[in-house]
Amino acid sequence: MTSASRRARRGGSIISTKSSSTRSRKVIPRSSARASQLNSVLDRIHIYSCMYFFKLFHSSLSGSIARRGGLFLLVLTILWSPSPRSNSTVDADSQNRSEPGIQELRSLVLATSGKPGEQDLVRLESKYRHTRTEALARFLRGYLHLGGGAGSQAADAFDESIIGSASALGDYALFYRADAEAASGAAQTASKDYARIADQYADSILKHDALLKSAEISIQLGDAKRAVELLRPMSEALDGEAMYLRGLASEKQGDISAAVRLYRSVYYHRPATRSSEQVLARLVALKADPAQLPGSLEEETARGDAFFDSKLFAESARAYEHVIALFPAAAASNDALNLRLGISLLNNKQPSGALPALMRVSERGPEAQAEAMYYQVEAYRRAEQAAQAAAATDKLLARFPKSKWAENALFNLANTLNKQGRTAEASTRFRQLVTAFPSGDYAPEASYNLGWHAYQSRQFSDAARLLEQHIARYRYPASRYLGEAGLWAGKSEEYIGGKARALALYDLVAQRYRYGYHGYIAGRRAAALRAANPSLRPEEPRPGSDLEHVRENLLFVDKVVETWDGSESKRVARADDLEIIGLSELAIREMNEALKDYSSSPKLNLRLAQTYARRGDSFQATLILRRGYPDLYSYAESDVPREAWEIFFPLRNWDLIKQEAKRYGLDPYMAAGLIRQESVFNPTAISHSGARGLMQLMPATAQLIAKRQGGERVTTADLYNPLLNIKLGMGYLADMMGQFGRIEFAAAAYNAGPGRARQWIAERGSSDIEDWIESIPFSETRGYVQGVLRYAANYRRLYKD
Repeated sequence: MTSASRRARRGGSIISTKSSSTRSRKVIPRSSARASQLNSVLDRIHIYSCMYFFKLFHSSLSGSIARRGGLFLLVLTILWSPSPRSNSTVDADSQNRSEPGIQELRSLVLATSGKPGEQDLVRLESKYRHTRTEALARFLRGYLHLGGGAGSQAADAFDESIIGSASALGDYALFYRADAEAASGAAQTASKDYARIADQYADSILKHDALLKSAEISIQLGDAKRAVELLRPMSEALDGEAMYLRGLASEKQGDISAAVRLYRSVYYHRPATRSSEQVLARLVALKADPAQLPGSLEEETARGDAFFDSKLFAESARAYEHVIALFPAAAASNDALNLRLGISLLNNKQPSGALPALMRVSERGPEAQAEAMYYQVEAYRRAEQAAQAAAATDKLLARFPKSKWAENALFNLANTLNKQGRTAEASTRFRQLVTAFPSGDYAPEASYNLGWHAYQSRQFSDAARLLEQHIARYRYPASRYLGEAGLWAGKSEEYIGGKARALALYDLVAQRYRYGYHGYIAGRRAAALRAANPSLRPEEPRPGSDLEHVRENLLFVDKVVETWDGSESKRVARADDLEIIGLSELAIREMNEALKDYSSSPKLNLRLAQTYARRGDSFQATLILRRGYPDLYSYAESDVPREAWEIFFPLRNWDLIKQEAKRYGLDPYMAAGLIRQESVFNPTAISHSGARGLMQLMPATAQLIAKRQGGERVTTADLYNPLLNIKLGMGYLADMMGQFGRIEFAAAAYNAGPGRARQWIAERGSSDIEDWIESIPFSETRGYVQGVLRYAANYRRLYKD
């Protein structure tokens, strides 16, 4: 019915939502058209072709604001109730609440969907003179005037001396003031203001674009010499936009040969830049069309390499094929070119077409040949030619037995066999991998899989030995399978009668992964062992034994360490100011810049996650925050601040959830865990299959539930109402519990459908629930059920009444 861990939100994101988990599915945002429109206009901000840009941008911005209530406004009015414990996920900066007028301004922005009236903003400016509130209200007033096409009024409002002295937005005020001046015809003044940004705000992320705009205006005003001086440092650093504009300046100065050289440099060395189309147009106009006057072998190859490095593989494949057509003899013996052509075709979903190019790579360069042979294996594998992939892997291993490419190929082959359920063949390959590359990147995963396969085959003595050896050999993050290895080792010990050792393993896993699925299950099994035999004690490890090393590695947890030294505090301050006035997309840009050198900082990632949480993108917020707390389920509760826990486990409409749970006899924490797994408490979530809302209901299913409950007809739009969605979803969950009796089966049915759940129960039995969950053939559903149990335990911990 639904998909696990949905990446759902009503709007675009500038951070990738890709996850390493194979048990989650991307979700199509409902307002993809709106997100596309936003991205389109944002892109237009950075186009420097002519002064018409300013009118185009501001007229489109104005129209969009009128239609959408603020094109750049990405602060969403949250439609669900606040967290029952704290508002800390809403108020990232407690200072904002005490600073005069800031909370009043924030409330006004939210209440008006980011479009406060002129009088309201002027009132705040007058009420809070010489404060941050005045500066931010004035900035927002200018921003709205700019969006409405009132350039002169916007320029007056964007007084950089006022805004810059009381807020962190001096560079933004100057930049948008210049935009307003350009839009209202004061081009020369605008050019000077753009240039001032580079002088006064050297660290501003607007500096690059400001210099380009200043230079462009200078060209249009006939001051090509000034433009060249502005552009020289950037163009010498091979900045594509700067080289294009410098080419225009050279044309204005009458130096056509210099212009052509600059344009060709962009065409061949920076073809993936925004100015590539304009560059080609100028070359054609100057009778230097590369189609008629092709470049040298080096230039044409460089064009392909530039596309390749930008991961534009369709374009790189075409460019490399063009090189071969122009220089067939030289290209035939160019190993690097043929290798990259093959990789480009493979990544462009042409595995069969990739093989001839890859096979042309000669034996002259062993490293290149090893890489080419690896991609040959990949081509066979992606073409689902299993026998050829296996043979090519063995050939690569024989030719380059210690190469990382051989290791990669062997792991991919073993993993593919494993996913196909060809366990015996997969075990053979995993064993080969551990033997050939004992210190390699994939040895830990291969080692775990060997133990797990032994458990699946009910060879419990071997499973216990292999899994315990795995834990004794590796620590996190070298192995990310310590929890499951400890759990299955404990169960294996139980099966062979080693209950004291099993209890020791369960206790260690429960202690290490106290908030995770495997820790939850291990704790449950340990409690069952103690209940069955109150005198049972965990086995004590002997010095130097595997069990002692297991204990050391399971209990070793890296501490949460703050890596940020405060050096990017200006960017954080800018982000705070931008978010207060509803410009959260710009705030995110600043935070991403701050995080470039501190990607694992708990504080900075929490700050960025709070922005996403406030705009309703709770899933993205959890992804961001996990960068600061990578081993989340192993930390003590006090190691992670409460506001971070509440982002990881958001909770809304708690009273209604408890009410409906009581009505149907359900565990409210299990219901909260299911909602967390379904939508991360995003009421506007939508899946690829069309499931909607907090509990991800399909419209047809929701209609049936509503009819059964005696309610009125439910529309698709109604499912975004969190109150109705919870009532219907809880009814459906109760139906699944009534049919299956256990939350594990009910959750599987909720996700994959009751028919499949019944089939799996019939095929695999239902006596050992942990084994049943692990044997679910759909990785998504398997992860889904585990997630519901894991999240439920955390909701019980964090929100227990």
